[in-house]
Amino acid sequence: MGMFDELTCEHSLPGNPPKDQVYQTKSLRCHLDLYNIAADGVLWRQAYDRVEETPGPDERSWPYPNIIRINKRWVKAGQPPHDGTIFFYGGGSDYTAAFDGEGKLLSVKPGGT
Repeated sequence: MGMFDELTCEHSLPGNPPKDQVYQTKSLRCHLDLYNIAADGVLWRQAYDRVEETPGPDERSWPYPNIIRINKRWVKAGQPPHDGTIFFYGGGSDYTAAFDGEGKLLSVKPGGT
């Protein structure tokens, strides 16, 4: 399994999947972040401030600090790493999206690499 990021897409996709579909990708930072491809094709990342909350002595189910995200806001993600492509999957479909150096969508195709 491993770490991944989540991605939503307001831009139209082949096959017209539901707009509220949440996809997974391992093509980005893999920090359990949330990304969005806006209707205009710009790639955004949800930025936030982290606050760690230490579990109390009676909380036995998870011995590590809880990470709470506060001050959530959307920032332009810029160009995806590597070759500018993002492979994402979910809801029985998978896609490959290509971006330019500014993080603007060039193309999206069904299937992956």
